[in-house]
Amino acid sequence: MNAFLAVVLVCSELIAGSDCSRDNALDMAVQPVAMVTDCAQVGPVLATRLSLAPGEYHKVACERRKS
Repeated sequence: MNAFLAVVLVCSELIAGSDCSRDNALDMAVQPVAMVTDCAQVGPVLATRLSLAPGEYHKVACERRKS
């Protein structure tokens, strides 16, 4: 079973990177991954699926899956 989730958020540049979360993201992509280190590899690939408008940025995060 995949224990982690690679999460890519699209947030407004008006939101600080540390404050960008699922709650205030404009768009999001999520993919299960086996290890936390896989998030760094999968995240940028997921980000290519989400287009950015001017004034937006991607944030890649890794979350432990809830059981």
